[in-house]
Amino acid sequence: MLRLLFSLFITGTLLFSARSADSKDLASRLTVHEPIRVGALTVFPVSNGGAVDTSQYLTLDEGLAKGLVKVGELGALRGTGAMVRPSEPPVAGRRGPIPRMPTPLPPEAARVNELAIQNLSGRPLLLLAGEVVSGGKQDRVVARERIVPPHSEPVPLGVFCVEPGRWQGASHEFSSARTMAHPQLRKQVTEAQDQQKVWNEVAQANQRLAIMAAPAAAATGGFAPPSSYARTMEAKPVQDKLGEQTRNFAGRLPRGTVGVVVALNGRIVWADLFASPGLFDRYRDKLLQSYVVESARMAGAEVAPTAAEARDFLRPLAGRETTEAEPGLYRLVRVEASGLVTYELQSLPQQLTLHFSRMAQ
Repeated sequence: MLRLLFSLFITGTLLFSARSADSKDLASRLTVHEPIRVGALTVFPVSNGGAVDTSQYLTLDEGLAKGLVKVGELGALRGTGAMVRPSEPPVAGRRGPIPRMPTPLPPEAARVNELAIQNLSGRPLLLLAGEVVSGGKQDRVVARERIVPPHSEPVPLGVFCVEPGRWQGASHEFSSARTMAHPQLRKQVTEAQDQQKVWNEVAQANQRLAIMAAPAAAATGGFAPPSSYARTMEAKPVQDKLGEQTRNFAGRLPRGTVGVVVALNGRIVWADLFASPGLFDRYRDKLLQSYVVESARMAGAEVAPTAAEARDFLRPLAGRETTEAEPGLYRLVRVEASGLVTYELQSLPQQLTLHFSRMAQ
């Protein structure tokens, strides 16, 4: 199993904004709007009427585009100290950062399921599971949500490969693919944590996208999807199709939307909620695009779920809970109950939930 740096395993209580009595019932504090439906995909916009300021957080796409965040193969990033080494299992009785290597790691230290990330900015960096980066020896997808502190040294980042067949590259550093893995791929990354299952899902998605884009690609001689999930997603015939459907949903979201509940073929399967409308807006397009990818080649159901059913999907859960945390920085709470799995990324010490995701098993 992939390990996060400074991981602790503790227990707690499901929350959305803070650990207080009035924060336990998420559904009662949210407004679930009427659905937006196109084919097999139904999206329920959600708002919370709040005015939380989340502008201090930097996203991965923003940081990489501005050169404020560096992602590279292990041994490829230079900070003010030595290069990062692979993460280690927790040692009983030891607290604080894992000691750095006194000398740089050689290029052969690169690992399929681990990269290094460095936040050079003065703002905390927010990472979401499912975000895709391109480059290095092969494209990768982020495996766990976390916050990277400002002005950080390079630290290990758990990932999975989404480009089978390549293990080479002119550069050891990465750029943002501006892509979010579709829900089924995110589920394989966060829950199954099996590289072969991730590759299998990538292959299936690439094939579905090629078929979806076939009419648009016919005029140019067709489209054969590459093995890379990111390069398939960015191919013009695919983007033309995805962009059209994504804009269709984005243009119909009400003002103040903080997230969505997602249904496929009449069944509610997913939810992504954020602390503020501004934070949701920064992820909106690539999240909507990921839901469109999930719905590719599905036939639309005759009956769509209701807003009441979408609200019920957000009900409080009492079940098995585990937490991964970096003290004073963030806590990632996982709750499993009633056929649902919830991940809640909280900033510390504020105990503000920046991102809440829920999936049907």
